[in-house]
Amino acid sequence: MISEQKDLERSKRLLSLDGGGIRGLIAVEALVALEKILCSPNGKWNCLADYFDFIGGTSTGSILATGLALGMRAEEIKHSSLRGRQFSGGWISDCLWHWLTPIRQ
Repeated sequence: MISEQKDLERSKRLLSLDGGGIRGLIAVEALVALEKILCSPNGKWNCLADYFDFIGGTSTGSILATGLALGMRAEEIKHSSLRGRQFSGGWISDCLWHWLTPIRQ
């Protein structure tokens, strides 16, 4: 789905996520609600990364943006964040390793 976006004849969509520690919980709740509106398992868009052309953020927003850009669902990021995994050194490195493995081969 993500590769299909290159050929679209429309304005680009940018999702920018603010940082700020605990405010990330507000952002992730908003993302979960947005995902319920825009995405469905059998629909055109499976995750928010399919809907947006660019995703970025600062501080906590960059952690959320990384998960979304890797195709994670907002609900999955929310549960990972609440368990504190994103700061344990495993969550981000596992995602990046999974993403980079096909490139390295």
